[in-house]
Amino acid sequence: MMNLGVTVHEGYDWEAIPAGAPVISFCNEEFLAALPKIRKRTRRTVFVNYMTWLFGREKEAMKRGDISLFLYQNSNVMGNVMPRLRALNPDPAIRFMTFRPYFDAADFPFVAGRSSDWFGAGHISRQDEDKFSKDTWHIYEHFASPVRKRGTFLGFDRRSEAKTGRPPDWVETFHDQKSLSQQEFY
Repeated sequence: MMNLGVTVHEGYDWEAIPAGAPVISFCNEEFLAALPKIRKRTRRTVFVNYMTWLFGREKEAMKRGDISLFLYQNSNVMGNVMPRLRALNPDPAIRFMTFRPYFDAADFPFVAGRSSDWFGAGHISRQDEDKFSKDTWHIYEHFASPVRKRGTFLGFDRRSEAKTGRPPDWVETFHDQKSLSQQEFY
């Protein structure tokens, strides 16, 4: 990015935010914690939460009106969380919108003729035990399937295993989320 002329600031250098500039964060609790400092520089704060649950700090920020726009990848997620946020602060100036995520169809072509002799499940994330529920294997083991199950989990390491327990035999795990390309995962 620096070779392209992008200026990179030190982390948490909120003074570097130009007055009134938009500040966007993707599902980041550190951003939520810093909102009172960020709001001293700008009121144009955007939060993109791709989860179907709300951070505690996200709810606190909504109560204070610290987020001016919430962006969601689809209307189902927005429809799930928006009413819960609106119940905390009905201010109509706080907006909710969806955006259309971009995936290159050439890189992720639709496969109509998938194999029907196995059921596939997967999880792709960075290595972080917080990306896994302690009930992960209980949940995945209860997927009912009349055919053999197969799973692929990226970003699963010793910390994840300490939290979830040992994966079932039908799940293949990769420590580094870069061990398998997104196309191979798909």
